[in-house]
Amino acid sequence: MFNARVLSGDYTFVRNQDVVFKEVLISEGGGYNSNTGHFTVSIPGVYMFNVQICSLHEQNSWFELVHNGSPLQKSAHFGGKGWNTCVDMQAYAKIALGGKVWVRSTSNSRMYADTDRWNTFAGMLIRI
Repeated sequence: MFNARVLSGDYTFVRNQDVVFKEVLISEGGGYNSNTGHFTVSIPGVYMFNVQICSLHEQNSWFELVHNGSPLQKSAHFGGKGWNTCVDMQAYAKIALGGKVWVRSTSNSRMYADTDRWNTFAGMLIRI
């Protein structure tokens, strides 16, 4: 199980750029790498992943949750005028030993974080 987040800042991403959630709240087994943003499976099984991405008002965001480079879930988010909003993604996947899961942009995107808008990436093993 792991949970990592970004709590402050305005970030710009280009297409296929990985999102790195620097603050690690928990990483049982050390599978989440806060330098790369990748989670590496140490116990094969079925996993559940959750992602929340927030954007700055009037800015667009395109992100996906990927497993070994293939999409598990995608989101497209169009920020409204005067509103900083968030979008969530959830996915389940059967992952082999050493498999990797991470979040990346699929187009030029913005991510925004403050005390009320947390960007998070979490996952847990739900079945061996």
